[in-house]
Amino acid sequence: EWKVPAGEITVEKGVMRHKSGQAGRFGTFAAKAAVQPVPENPALKDPSAFRLIGTTLPRLDSKAKTDGSAQYALDVRRPGQLTALVARAPRFGATLKSVDDTAAKAVPGVVQVVRIPSGVAVVARDTWSAMKGREALTLTWDDAGAERQSTESQQAAYKAMADKPGLVAS
Repeated sequence: EWKVPAGEITVEKGVMRHKSGQAGRFGTFAAKAAVQPVPENPALKDPSAFRLIGTTLPRLDSKAKTDGSAQYALDVRRPGQLTALVARAPRFGATLKSVDDTAAKAVPGVVQVVRIPSGVAVVARDTWSAMKGREALTLTWDDAGAERQSTESQQAAYKAMADKPGLVAS
C-alpha cells in the first residue's frame, strides 16, 4: 500500500507508522492483508522490546465503577421509555387463574398491567415502580398441570438414572 519495506514500518499504540509520515490503523489494511499469503516463519519480537507484556496496567474503568459514574445498559433512559416486569408462576406448568391488579395500578409510576401467556406484566415509568407494582399484584395460580416434584426428588431420580448403564455416544 505504501510501497515501503515492511521492516521500516513500526507499530505504536495500535497505529502503523513509516518515517515518511504515513500512518494507519490495522483495520484500514485488513481486507488487503487477508488475501496475502501467510508467512511460514514470521520474525517474532524480541522480549526485551516488550512494552506491555509482563506489566500491570491500571484498569481504565475502575474510577467510574467506584464513584458510580459508569453507565450500563440498565442505566440508559430514553424519552418516554417504559419498563415492564413479569410476574410468573411459582411452578412450571401452572397457569394464571385470576389477577387483582387494583393495588398495583395504584402504585405511582405504574402505567398498565397486562396479562401475557407467561403471567402478568407490570408496565411502569421506571424500574422501581414496576417492581413495587409487581409486588402489589394479588395472583391466584392454577397448579393442576404444574410440576409437583421437589428439587430433592429430582436429584434422587437423576442419581438413580446415573447409576444405571446408559447408551454409549460415539
